[in-house]
Amino acid sequence: MSSEESELSTRISLLDVLADGQADSRAWGIFVDRYGRLLYRWCRRWGSSESDAQDVIQETLMTVVRKISHFRHQQGGSFRGWLKTIAHRCWIKVVEKADRHSPELRTDSGAAFRALASATARDDLVRSFDEWARQEMLSLAMARVRRRVDPNTWEAFRLSSIERKSAVEVSQLLQMSAGAIYMATCRVRKMLKEEINRIDPSD
Repeated sequence: MSSEESELSTRISLLDVLADGQADSRAWGIFVDRYGRLLYRWCRRWGSSESDAQDVIQETLMTVVRKISHFRHQQGGSFRGWLKTIAHRCWIKVVEKADRHSPELRTDSGAAFRALASATARDDLVRSFDEWARQEMLSLAMARVRRRVDPNTWEAFRLSSIERKSAVEVSQLLQMSAGAIYMATCRVRKMLKEEINRIDPSD
């Protein structure tokens, strides 16, 4: 297994470790760093100040730490569903915080918290987590498939499907016929779908 695939596998399995209550300080550090950055971008996108964003991150992540065992990622379950549950839990904490700040809702800070606690902001956060999950699964699937095919097959897929080069360009670069490029690309795409289904059968 390559170092890239090993790291991606760790990302996928980290939530299982956390849910089972077996995580060490390093695992929690990875968790807080990863979701903290996602939450920070979300807070700032919805008008939160720097200090309020840090406050939201601290409170929501601590809640996830306390509640995560109730959202255990069962074998054969949905990785994306798991992350959506965490996102929703984070949003609930924002709503609770907004309620606690009700005497201050006339201030700019209070307005920001009201925006964060809106249903639109909630849906935006869930979409952010979902997109992150999709990218993680695709990256892991690509790392696995790349190891299973020959270099020319992978390059044909990468150049045509990722870099969006024309069949003529790919043919010239790899000295492959258009038919061979088409077959290689179809094969890799099929293998990617199979790998993603193994990672998250419900996807």
